[in-house]
Parts: sequence; C-alpha cells; structure tokens
Amino acid sequence: MSSDCTEIYRSPCICGSGEVIVEFCTPDHPWPTKSKWFNKSVTCSKCSSEYRLIEQDDKITLVRKSDVEKREARRDEYSKRCNDLLTWPETEKVLGQLETLLDDQPSIAACHRLLHKSALTSESYSSFCRKWNGADEWIEDNVHLYNLGKIIDLLDKHIPLLVDEMEQLEKLRKEQDEFIPYVGEHVIDISHYQEW
Repeated sequence: MSSDCTEIYRSPCICGSGEVIVEFCTPDHPWPTKSKWFNKSVTCSKCSSEYRLIEQDDKITLVRKSDVEKREARRDEYSKRCNDLLTWPETEKVLGQLETLLDDQPSIAACHRLLHKSALTSESYSSFCRKWNGADEWIEDNVHLYNLGKIIDLLDKHIPLLVDEMEQLEKLRKEQDEFIPYVGEHVIDISHYQEW
C-alpha cells in the first residue's frame, strides 16, 4: 500500500551538517481511515547517532538518544516485572482463591454481580453470559496487573509482598512515561494534525 506524505518541517540539525525533516503521512487510497503517521529523520550521521526525533505532548521534539534508551529500558523492565508478578506463587494462590470463590457462586448471574460490584467487569450481563466459560477461563482472559489490586481487595487478602511489588510497579509505570527534555530548537507542534 502506498502513502501520501507531505513535508511539514525542515531545518538544519544541531551541528549544521545535515537536516531535521518531518513528513505527515496518510494512506494513499480511497477508503476512509484514521491512519496517519509522521516520518521523522535526521540526515546527519553525527546528530542521528546522538539524537532522536520523538512524539510527546502533541509535539515532535529532538531528544538525546540515551534518554530514549533509558525510557525503553524502563518500559522493558516494567513489562517483564508485570508478567513475572502474575506467575508468582503468591499471585497464583490469590487467583486460585478467586477461582474457588467464583466456582462457589450459585449462578453465572451471581458471578457477574460479584465481579461487577468489585469493578472487575463492566460488561452487561448478556455479554458476560455469552463469554462465560468458567472461572478458570475468565481469570486467564481478564486478570492483569491493573486489576490485581481489586482482586486482592475483593478477597481481603492483603499480602505485603504483592502489595509492595504492585506499588513499585506503579512507580515504574509513571517513570516510564515521564517527559523527555528536548534539545535545541527543534519543536514541531503537531496538535492540529491529530484532528485529521
């Protein structure tokens, strides 16, 4: 599939040996779509090895490559620790207790009420029934780090080790999304392109 790209920014790079170029792109076909993206490049080999163009806060900015690599390392660590936490013996014990609690409910409606009251599902009862294939499958499909705290609250099983790790992961999640300071004058406002 081809694309239609329009140059929206061109300026000398930091050292002046090359250029910073940004293009706004959309698919080149007649079908309606919300697809759009930006091609970003630094043509200077010295600057492209030290800096990177990124999108943040409705802007495209030039930032240090090392700052981006630190952010990516935090994201990788966060993802790995989230996946690891869901396989901890303490977590498996909590999920086993949730499975028992759900299996002990007298009906699917009772399971839905319990999960809905605890903000573990927002589905309508009919949607919930269509997807329900037992507690074990529901847990496998629906339990993630973001709702593990709600499960712990529902079961009233505050395991300090789990709670501490979840707090550390929340801190790491916030750190991974911190603003990366930009370098030089290369700041392109792209907010009006988001409306296309």
